[in-house]
Amino acid sequence: MKSTACLILVDQLLLLARFESQQKAIDIQEVSLDEIIEQVMQKKLGQIQMKNIKFKFQIKDLASVRSDAYLLYIILKISLSNAIKYTPWKNGRNNN
Repeated sequence: MKSTACLILVDQLLLLARFESQQKAIDIQEVSLDEIIEQVMQKKLGQIQMKNIKFKFQIKDLASVRSDAYLLYIILKISLSNAIKYTPWKNGRNNN
């Protein structure tokens, strides 16, 4: 799990560097929320399965928001990472 923490830290540092350098402005546009959530879920699927977490994602109507797609992805990825991290192990195992 330490490698996961390192990857999250790297993502956060890259995000910080992106804004400090101001080379790329925030790109606000219509973003498909269900597509971003699906991308985040696929990225975290291994951790979800490893902890035997039951995770269900369902949007009946296509949802979109006005946002920067990359920033929304990072926010949702960090949120799901925290949810996984603080969800107790279902099979009694622990990584600490």
